[in-house]
Amino acid sequence: MTEFRELKSSSGRLGLLLSLAFVTSVLVLTGRIGAGREAADVLKRAMYGFDSEQQVYAAPAESDQCTRASAAAALYEGGWQELTVPKCHESAPLMASCTARLGHQWLWSQQVCSARHHNVTELRAALQRKRVHFLGDSHGRNCYTWLKLHLEGKLDAEAETVLPHTHADIYWHGVASTGETAADYSKGDLHLTMHWLPEVSELMARIKELEAHPLGLPDVMVISTSSWNYVLKKTLQDLQDELEQLRKLVIAADARARKSGRHVLWMLVTAPQRVRGRSWSSTWHAPVGIVPLYNKALLASGMLHPQGPMLLLDLDTLTKSCLQWCSADGLHANSAVYALSHQMIVNLLELPAQHP
Repeated sequence: MTEFRELKSSSGRLGLLLSLAFVTSVLVLTGRIGAGREAADVLKRAMYGFDSEQQVYAAPAESDQCTRASAAAALYEGGWQELTVPKCHESAPLMASCTARLGHQWLWSQQVCSARHHNVTELRAALQRKRVHFLGDSHGRNCYTWLKLHLEGKLDAEAETVLPHTHADIYWHGVASTGETAADYSKGDLHLTMHWLPEVSELMARIKELEAHPLGLPDVMVISTSSWNYVLKKTLQDLQDELEQLRKLVIAADARARKSGRHVLWMLVTAPQRVRGRSWSSTWHAPVGIVPLYNKALLASGMLHPQGPMLLLDLDTLTKSCLQWCSADGLHANSAVYALSHQMIVNLLELPAQHP
């Protein structure tokens, strides 16, 4: 048995951000701003409430100012670097993640609070006795699968493996001291669960069930949604309406958790841009530009800090400069990107949820 068995802000805010998204797209098309990170920065400045570009990724000036929310955006200031030899140097300054088999590492451009690279042993220790749940679509499922392999010490060896397209709930319990699989929940101290929930309504129902569970909400909730909107023949307005309902649910659930003294790390996943001609499924031959529209709806949903409790697990930003080699199949990021996402999650988890 699995352990599971044992947001749209105010209409004015949403309208402002969606208008900004439209203007940003126009600026990109007319060459006023670049189509890469600059365009994403415009939206992120609005989302995080910053007034200048310099502040978008600025790390807190002093360590005692560091919280999950204050450090979250700064963790994306960096870039991919090709390895000159197929070997990782885990102690390299500002190295966030490295996947030797794929020949790339991610380096931060500055020190962000206490952020650092965690080797496998440290990754297990950071997640020991934590419950990490992924809810949603295949982007969350792949994050779950690569994290399982990461904790088992197999990620680099399996880095080019084609992952199964499992449309079902899956879970794993492990032993932190060895990375081995535990017989059941009670025998392990590492706990991962993937809830396959491509529709927002299903996702909401599962959050309610998890909150009602005797153990309460998990320590980490990674939510990936919107990718199935086109397949399910739903409009962008349908998605926005559903995200508004999800926003209300998440904010209320987080408030109740905080009242009981628990601080859940909520992560909202954006999807990478698609690479034409490399998709494994004809189902996903959606109109050009549909993924950016869905990502903009997520950014404008009001679920992200400071309007809501969520922080961004921004696969879109992490893959913008590397799709030629870091898109696994035209739809999903590859193992190097997910290995980096694990470092993002763990570094945020180790920071205080709020100022003392």
